[in-house]
Amino acid sequence: MTCKVERNLHIGQFQNDLHPINKGGDWDLPDRLFSDIKRAWDSASNDSRGDVRELIPEFYTCPEFLENLSRLDFGVQTSSSQKIDSVGLPPWAKQDPWLFIDLHRQALESDYVSKNLPAWIDLVWGCKQRDKVALNVFHPLSYEGAIGQ
Repeated sequence: MTCKVERNLHIGQFQNDLHPINKGGDWDLPDRLFSDIKRAWDSASNDSRGDVRELIPEFYTCPEFLENLSRLDFGVQTSSSQKIDSVGLPPWAKQDPWLFIDLHRQALESDYVSKNLPAWIDLVWGCKQRDKVALNVFHPLSYEGAIGQ
């Protein structure tokens, strides 16, 4: 129980310290905010090679980051006319951030991921970064030295 209380205080403090600066006194455009797992996946995997996403540790440890606990006003998406609130989750998560994090963590800790993690590490940081045979789908500008070559 202590961890949960400390984590809630940390998240709450973080959210209360957020200020929409550098965007004309407002948050970024609502259509560009992280608001839905499927939408983010589709954008990063199909729509745009320039949309580079990263699964931060909170995706495996902190369900609160998916919830708009402070009820901040992030605006309305122009494409759907929906007000942006908590992050939309995949159907298998049943709109439960705790279930999403639990299943996500189980997948990360699975035998399949453990077996294949070295290949992924080679793609991101190792010898297969620029290997055309490796079918690397990471954006070429993600790698050190890619600009100015």
